[in-house]
Amino acid sequence: MFAKSCGGVGYRVEKCDQLEQVFTSVLSFRKPAIIDVISSDTMVPGTKIN
Repeated sequence: MFAKSCGGVGYRVEKCDQLEQVFTSVLSFRKPAIIDVISSDTMVPGTKIN
């Protein structure tokens, strides 16, 4: 909903095998995009903290 209100597209990825297809699709749209990736692990980027 938020992406659409900004003139873009939004996707939700719940399985690893969906990510490449969604990412490729987003690049072809050539407009703002949000990809909401659901993960079973919590990790702080750039650290080894889980």
